[in-house]
Amino acid sequence: MNVLYPLRRAARYLGSNIGSHSAEGPLTWTEVADRAYRGAAWLRDLGFQKGDRLAVWMLNSHDYLELYYATAIAGIVIVPLNTRWHESDVAFTINDAEALGLVVEFRLVVK
Repeated sequence: MNVLYPLRRAARYLGSNIGSHSAEGPLTWTEVADRAYRGAAWLRDLGFQKGDRLAVWMLNSHDYLELYYATAIAGIVIVPLNTRWHESDVAFTINDAEALGLVVEFRLVVK
């Protein structure tokens, strides 16, 4: 089982049920999955390729959930950073992981 199994299963069997709450309001599992796939395409459009690393320094939120699944869909390795770390710890981890990018705030706007 991989990290995408729960998302795919929830979208397939619980698609019309509420899966998460975003700034725009509640989202069904189908909408969560669709937004994650769009996020993956957006990351690829930015130039990230399978196996690249993307550091993420965010609080837990729906946006983090979308980004988490989007990186998995795109084959990008997510490097979660603890928001309580000192900036020197964050810098060390980014460099050590050889992350190509850092996400501090993320909101995928889907229309």
